Amino acid sequence: MRNRKLMLGLVLAFMVLAMLACGETATPTKEAAVAPTQPPVEEATEPPEPKATDTPTVPTPTPIPPTPTAAPPGLAYGNPVPLGQGVVADNDIEVMALGVTRDAWPKVQQANMFNDPPEEGHQYVLIQARASNLGSPDETKKVEKFHFRVTGSRGVIYEPAWVVIDNPLEGEFFGGGVLDGELCFEIALDETNLVLIYDPGLESSARWLALEEIAFPIVAPIEPAQGAEDRGREKGEPAGFGTAILSDEGLEITVLGTERNAWQQIYAMNEFNDKPAAGMEYILVEVQVRYIGGREQTATVDPLAFRVVGEKGVIYERPWLVIDNELRAELFQGGTFIGLLGLEVTQDEGGLILIYDPGLGSTARYLSLD
Repeated sequence: MRNRKLMLGLVLAFMVLAMLACGETATPTKEAAVAPTQPPVEEATEPPEPKATDTPTVPTPTPIPPTPTAAPPGLAYGNPVPLGQGVVADNDIEVMALGVTRDAWPKVQQANMFNDPPEEGHQYVLIQARASNLGSPDETKKVEKFHFRVTGSRGVIYEPAWVVIDNPLEGEFFGGGVLDGELCFEIALDETNLVLIYDPGLESSARWLALEEIAFPIVAPIEPAQGAEDRGREKGEPAGFGTAILSDEGLEITVLGTERNAWQQIYAMNEFNDKPAAGMEYILVEVQVRYIGGREQTATVDPLAFRVVGEKGVIYERPWLVIDNELRAELFQGGTFIGLLGLEVTQDEGGLILIYDPGLGSTARYLSLD
């Protein structure tokens, strides 16, 4: 036991000496790392803005609108082909006016004894014309007199006259064929600047042929009669007799005269006109229409657009009569037409008012007949 204690004491002593030996060993001191010296970095700066100079500002030129290109000859009312020169339509028919005979009643009368003379203030004109079929030689085309119309300085478009002539321009022909013939129209005596219109409908747009040397005036905008646009919009406030109204289509309409109990005059116009019904009477109304619109546009005047109403509040429909110089026309800008309406009302009707109502969304207008 005593030896064991001795041994334990020696071990402890040895351990103490070992620890002391470790404490005396010098531990190397780590020196702080010193970063190498670098030159200072300058902060990036933006380059200075260039100074404004006194360079003068160049104004932007105003663009000049392009000049409208004129339609080729024969494709517009204002640019018809000259007399003796042809123009080709979309249907491959070339039409050409060769000559014009004014005051042609002697020739028209000679062609058929039943032809009526022209109305007072009018004359017949005969137009010598040619149609050439430029289409396929295996296909035919037709030319009819109702494909043609005439207009002039009055701005009125004239349909072919209902007369028989010796050599009318009409027929059916194959490609390569040529038709020569005449066209007859009844026009006002003072018409000038005559132009032939070839308009076969869906087959082609219209073509225009001068019938004499033409000088088209520059047409200034046409102003309606003062107050015409506001008059006659209500039945209770019709436009006064002889006072113009302006329709939505640009037609300036004026009543010039009224004649009641007009059976004798209407019978003289056509002996096949029926007598008025019992208790009824015919009235004749003279009306002037002027078109205010675009130079290349037209407006149509139709007697079916007119009716009459009176104090009884009944609207009287237009009777079916044959009337000389009936109010029926197609007008260019500035065109004026004066014609007659044949109407029928009860004999005891008063406070007559003419109604103009062409329909198609147009507002009706009212004109006093008293």
